[in-house]
Amino acid sequence: MGTTSGQTRSELGLTDANRVALAHVRAHAQRERPRHMARIRRVLAGAGVEADVEALLGAARGAGALTLHFHPDRLVADGRSVAEALYEEGVYRSQFETGISSGGLTAYPGGNRDVWERALFADAYQAPGVRACERPRYGGLNLMNYLNGACPGFGSCHLRLRRAATDRTTLIFGDSNSKPTDIGLSDAFAAVMAPLLESIAAGHGALGRSGVDLRAFVEGLLRGDPARRRGVFAPAMERHTLNDYIEAQVHGVVKFGVDVDALVIEPAFAGTTTGELLLATAKCYDFEAEWHPGSALALSEVPQEAPDAPEAELMRWQLFCAGGRAHRLAERVVEHHGTAPHLDAATIGQAAASVVRNPERWQEWGTPPEALQHLKDLWRMLVAHGEPPR
Repeated sequence: MGTTSGQTRSELGLTDANRVALAHVRAHAQRERPRHMARIRRVLAGAGVEADVEALLGAARGAGALTLHFHPDRLVADGRSVAEALYEEGVYRSQFETGISSGGLTAYPGGNRDVWERALFADAYQAPGVRACERPRYGGLNLMNYLNGACPGFGSCHLRLRRAATDRTTLIFGDSNSKPTDIGLSDAFAAVMAPLLESIAAGHGALGRSGVDLRAFVEGLLRGDPARRRGVFAPAMERHTLNDYIEAQVHGVVKFGVDVDALVIEPAFAGTTTGELLLATAKCYDFEAEWHPGSALALSEVPQEAPDAPEAELMRWQLFCAGGRAHRLAERVVEHHGTAPHLDAATIGQAAASVVRNPERWQEWGTPPEALQHLKDLWRMLVAHGEPPR
């Protein structure tokens, strides 16, 4: 079936709310483009880097795949695991639909995520009659070719999307919870490139990869192979940082048989019911299944104190280490759910399922939402400090 006049294939299936949101971002990005282009030229000149800005933005359009992260063994509201829901439904749902989150659980009317989306998308998703399934799906743009995806802090496994999905995706450098005002799209990327280059020039590394200065990043992006769409730098490596990424908001339904290029699985699920279900999902919907190197963290390596830094500079999971709390929870998780003396994604996932099914066993860690939050902190610690298992 052909597309209607003026309508691209990527726009098929979008609702009015999706179109309003995308049109608002595009108009805003176009209005702000001169300001962002000036920022880009200023930061390049300040670093003594000569580059064609239009070519740089064009290279960014072809580089990096979108990755949508998830924990496959977490339980959704009806008691199924995420892996079961993905297999049975063949779509990737938003937090507004599932009621679970690997970040903050604020996807409800008046919650923080609702407030952010209202500001970013001009009330498009607050209009009368808009359904939860119309809300955007959150992920990241994997410019740096990380094997475990752009934002592993939000899930041990991820879907790598096909190019067409990028055409209906809005992009932010950083996280929407910081209430950013710079937002763009793949073909209106100056709003993302400007703050990204400024961050690199300030010495913060490039999207979680240290030791990459502005010149190296620009040269890497310009020499990238757009046909591969697998990131700026090679060889690929695992990501261990939890912030400094390009957040992506995919508008419209993400259908497995249409939008997914590959399912990338954490090896802790190899040989498990969850792992077999993920492999069956890839086969059922006819896309590739891949394994990234994974992460494991020996109990002896779990920090027993928070880093020696001002509290305001620490992440929540780092604060959780104070007084040995994270170490005690890690011991509890491994003792009851582990098969080896280390933390991994599957072990933490079994503990999370136990919190939902048997909350009385976790009372010392607070209410079920509080206990689940502590387990999210353990996962972030695992991403930050873990290494591929031997």
